[in-house]
Amino acid sequence: MLLISFPKFLPSQPLLLSSGPDNALKMWIFDQSDGSARLLRSRCGHSAPPTRVRFWSRGGLGLLSSGLDHSLRRLSITRDVQSNTEFSQGSVVKKARAKGVKAESLKLPPITAFAAEMTRAQEWDSVVTCHAGFHSAQTWNMHNHAIGKHKLRSLHKAAKPLCVAITGCGNFCVLGMSTGHVEMFNIQSGIHRGEFGKPQAHKLPVRGVAVNSINTEVYTGAGDRNVSFWSFQRKTRLTSVDLLSPVSSLVYHRDSSLMAVACDDFSVYVVDTDTRRTVRVFTGHSNRITDMVFSPDSRWLLTGSMDCSIRTWDLATGRLLDYFLVDAPPTSLSLSATSDFLATTHVDDLGIYLWSNKSLYSSVPLRPLPGDFRPLTIELPNTRGDREEGEEEEEGR
Repeated sequence: MLLISFPKFLPSQPLLLSSGPDNALKMWIFDQSDGSARLLRSRCGHSAPPTRVRFWSRGGLGLLSSGLDHSLRRLSITRDVQSNTEFSQGSVVKKARAKGVKAESLKLPPITAFAAEMTRAQEWDSVVTCHAGFHSAQTWNMHNHAIGKHKLRSLHKAAKPLCVAITGCGNFCVLGMSTGHVEMFNIQSGIHRGEFGKPQAHKLPVRGVAVNSINTEVYTGAGDRNVSFWSFQRKTRLTSVDLLSPVSSLVYHRDSSLMAVACDDFSVYVVDTDTRRTVRVFTGHSNRITDMVFSPDSRWLLTGSMDCSIRTWDLATGRLLDYFLVDAPPTSLSLSATSDFLATTHVDDLGIYLWSNKSLYSSVPLRPLPGDFRPLTIELPNTRGDREEGEEEEEGR
């Protein structure tokens, strides 16, 4: 039973507004014959902290997010009323009522990683998700806002998908497994289309995977301190780059062929996949790096860490351009297509936060920060009812 924290009747109307810890605002109307109320309309977000967010739309203003509430949501930063939608997982609520259990218990486990590609979104499923402790990846249909047709399961029984990448053509996805295997599937049919490496791609779990823009190479990183380059067609290893620490994640920028690789020693390696060499190494974080994102023009690399910092690195000079702290560690970062907005999610926080890029609208010096720079701590905005604010004022007196 959820606690209703802010019930309020609208003046001279049979309408009741309510909110609670489920991150929802609901309007109830009292028009039943027995005097009871029914739900008229509602606005809601993630009921548990979101853990992954990505800009995804042709205009660059749409977001995909997943969270610990077992849900995948689509929203727009400009038209929130029409576009804030949770992807359907079937008749979960109806089945839960029949069995007398919570709906969350019948949903898929929380999403740990996802990839989306808009090229074929109108024709077939265009989103693939990996789930905590789950042995198969799930496809989703963006056009219908619903779960897709296929569960993509490895040929190896013990393998669990940890990371995923979709090709630019929207036809294939590549899954990195907990057993070190890397496998490819056709998204439209769900058919297994090959496996990279024999007997497996890596000796330890695969923590990052990417595909280049013309479907000729696949890139993987794993806990064995190795970043491998693979032939997309032959599924054979082309070369590899050995690092000083196990790989924790990687992101790839298709237009520039640059790949950022985060490691367990809190450093970030930038690899040029054309020359297959490390071109930059960034250090400075003091805790695990949770996410990274390239700017669309590949001039900047943004990194977020459990040390509560978000940093902006200049790739041309290899210097730190911006650095600030937040009061809750960031868990995910995503830049819009025009670099005007940065979306972030944070530990134990229900919100998805949007940050404006001031360098696009005002004169901001983009000089490297000095070595003794002390970052500011920015408090994340929150929402509180008038009642809570009044109670704090009384306590202050």
